[in-house]
Amino acid sequence: MLLIPKLVFRNFDSEEARAKKIADHIEIYRKYAADKTKEIPDDVKNFVRSEKDIPEEYKNCLQK
Repeated sequence: MLLIPKLVFRNFDSEEARAKKIADHIEIYRKYAADKTKEIPDDVKNFVRSEKDIPEEYKNCLQK
């Protein structure tokens, strides 16, 4: 279940689409991950290309 959001990323996604997919990836991780101590998955940084790709609700967490 945690692999599905990673597979939907495409090279030609718009910034808004990438932000939505990253937000969905984080929400699914929070819901289904066994490790409840982490708020955000470690691999999210691999999917962010620019600051505009970061969803508004996670800007503080991801810009660290």
